[in-house]
Amino acid sequence: MQVSAEGASLNIYGQTGQTGQLIANGASRAAGIGGGEYGNGNDITINGGVITANGGMYGAGIGGGVKGNGNNIKINGGKIISKAGENEYGDHGAGIGNGYLGSCSHIYVNASLLIFADNNNTPETHIAHTSNEDVSASMKN
Repeated sequence: MQVSAEGASLNIYGQTGQTGQLIANGASRAAGIGGGEYGNGNDITINGGVITANGGMYGAGIGGGVKGNGNNIKINGGKIISKAGENEYGDHGAGIGNGYLGSCSHIYVNASLLIFADNNNTPETHIAHTSNEDVSASMKN
């Protein structure tokens, strides 16, 4: 699900009772939700639901593709499972934020969140935030 055009944004709304589900799988070098190859994944807002985002090789789960940035990502409720794509050398993007060799800023989380940073399903970060603080520093790869 690409959101890499300049000025583009994406808003996802879960259904009443958080029953809405979305599964997004990124192509090689692309984020599951956000930037394509070499693309940024900016201005993404998730408002509830059960969201599973799997980055393609080097891509973030939610955010930038390879060498792409992930900025202004807001998660307002719901259950988020975000897995970065990696290559055979273990290089990967962030669960939420930048693709491999990119950067990220302004990531706000107010949801139940489980991030997998590698293909071994080893949680890099598990966060249950209740405030809208900028968690960019903890989301980078």
